Amino acid sequence: MEDITFGGPDMPMYHDLPDFVFEHPEVKDLISTRGIDFISPKIQALKELDGITFSMCHIGDESLENICLVKSLTFLFLEMPNITRIPASISKLKRLEELTIFQSPLSIVPPEIGTLSKLKSLELHWNELQTVPAELFDLPALEDMSLRINQIHELPSNSLYTSPVKEIDLRSNCLTALPRAFGNLSALETLFISSNKLAEIPVAIQRLKSLETLFLSSNLIKDISHHILELPRLKELRLQGNKLDTLPAFSAEQLIDLGIHYNSIATLPRFKAPLLERFALDSQAFFSTPIDNFTQLSHLQHLSLTIPKSGLTPSQQSILEDFKAQCPNVEIDCRIR
Repeated sequence: MEDITFGGPDMPMYHDLPDFVFEHPEVKDLISTRGIDFISPKIQALKELDGITFSMCHIGDESLENICLVKSLTFLFLEMPNITRIPASISKLKRLEELTIFQSPLSIVPPEIGTLSKLKSLELHWNELQTVPAELFDLPALEDMSLRINQIHELPSNSLYTSPVKEIDLRSNCLTALPRAFGNLSALETLFISSNKLAEIPVAIQRLKSLETLFLSSNLIKDISHHILELPRLKELRLQGNKLDTLPAFSAEQLIDLGIHYNSIATLPRFKAPLLERFALDSQAFFSTPIDNFTQLSHLQHLSLTIPKSGLTPSQQSILEDFKAQCPNVEIDCRIR
C-alpha cells in the first residue's frame, strides 16, 4: 500500500496511530488532518515508511522523538504541532530530504541537525525560534531554507556558511545584521530578508554574486550602495518601506523588477537598467526626475506610482500624460499612499 489517510474535521482524534495502519507494514506514506495527538514508539514497526504529513496535529516533543525512530523517512511535514524542540535524535534520520515544522512553539534546533547530509529542504517558519545552530548553514545538500516569522535576533557567527543553498527566507524576524561569512553562500540565488530591523544593508550581501532576487523591504535602511544595485545577476530588488532619501547612480544590466516606493527619495540619479520591466516608486521621485530617465527604459511594461492623498497637481498630470504619449505600451498604476 502506497499511503494511508486518516482523520479529518468530522473524524475522531486518535491518541496514537490507529490499529488498521499496522495491518499494512509496507505503507509508504501516512497522511492525517486533525487526526492525531500522540505517536508511540510502535511507529518504528513501519519499516518502509517514507513520508509523514500531519496537518493541524497536536503531537508534542515525545511524539517527535518516537518519529525519529523511523530511519526510513525521507519526508516529514508537521503543521501546528505542540513541539518545543527538535531532539538530538533527529540525526538518526539519515535519509531525510525534506523537513517542515511550522506554526508551533518550537524554540530549540540542535546542532545534530547538521548531520542530515541528504536534507534538501528545511522549513521552520512561524515558530518561536530566537537562535539557530551554526550547522544549519553548512548542510551539504540543502537547496532551500525558510526561517520566516520567528524571533531570530542574529545568525550564528561561527558557521562557515558553506551550504549550496539557493533560497533563504528570513522575513519577519528581528535581525539587525548578517555575519560577514554569510557572503560565502556562493550558490544563493534568492534572499528574502524583509520585515526585520536592518538599519543598513549588510556588507555580506555584496559578495553574493549569484543572487537574482533580493527582498529588503520594510526595514530601517537609510542608504544603499551601488554595489547592491549592480550585483551581476540581480533581476528583482525590493526596497520599499525603508528610510531611503537618495539612490546612487547605478548601472543594473540584468534588473527586471525594482521597487523603491514608500521611501523619502526626492529625485532619482542617472541610471541604466536596460531590461527593467516593472518599476514601483513614489510620485515625488518620478515627477522630480527628468522624464527621459524613464522613457529610455525600452523594456518597461508596468509603472507603479504611489501618490499622496491629495492626488496629482495639474503640472504633474501633464508630465504623466506626456510620458503616456511617449510610452503608450506601459501600464501605469497610481496608488494613494
